[in-house]
Amino acid sequence: MATGDTSPALTREQGLDELDLLARIEHSLCVEYLSVSYALGRGAPPLAAEDVGERVQQASDRAFGLAKHEMRHMHSINQLLAAAGRLTQLGRAASIQGGSGAEISLTPPSAAELEHLLDREREIATAVDARHAQLTAALEAEPHAFDDELLGRITSFLGLDHLDFLSEIEEELQRAPAIPPTVYLRATRRDPANELERSLLELSDRLYGVVLATVRVWFAHDNQPGDDELPGKTEALSAMDALDASAGLLVRHGLLPAFTLPH
Repeated sequence: MATGDTSPALTREQGLDELDLLARIEHSLCVEYLSVSYALGRGAPPLAAEDVGERVQQASDRAFGLAKHEMRHMHSINQLLAAAGRLTQLGRAASIQGGSGAEISLTPPSAAELEHLLDREREIATAVDARHAQLTAALEAEPHAFDDELLGRITSFLGLDHLDFLSEIEEELQRAPAIPPTVYLRATRRDPANELERSLLELSDRLYGVVLATVRVWFAHDNQPGDDELPGKTEALSAMDALDASAGLLVRHGLLPAFTLPH
């Protein structure tokens, strides 16, 4: 811990509560970065202008990669929770506190929020990195809440820099000549215009529910031997591919998946 850091030490239960919240934040980040990737046109035909189209596609691919990265984080946190005797956490955080103390919404971005896409993602990334740093300091303060092995597993992913990852997306969209939002935003609507679009949104939500149901089985049995034989893992990965394909159909209509949480 850095000299002069006065972050109070956490008890074991407080530390586990923080990890539980962090799992929900990671789920929200998965949805956030998937929304960004789809807004940038994942699944739609490339833009006509070759260089611009390639850059927007690269940015979309990087956002999709970030979503997968956060999924792995959520998996790691759930492994830690299970190792400590806690239940699987697949909920989603509604917001995260920013540097000013104000809450930053983590609900799927609206069309208005996507118009300021990079500002929004920078604000979220800064808040997540700050929370990670604060939690790391609190966990490392004495007396330690966890043994050295568990603490090492926790802090190994808390030190990752979300702003650094975001810079790869910014680079594609902002390097000269910068691409304006009116060009790189391919899908921003969330309300269907006709019965076909309503059906596609419903399909997407059903598949999102299947993803969560199969991931829950996977995470709940993550201590089983044989990584490729984990109950639910194969089904979860297949459901994720199906969700991605259905989202591509929406994007071609200028729509974004709703990511409605099942009741």
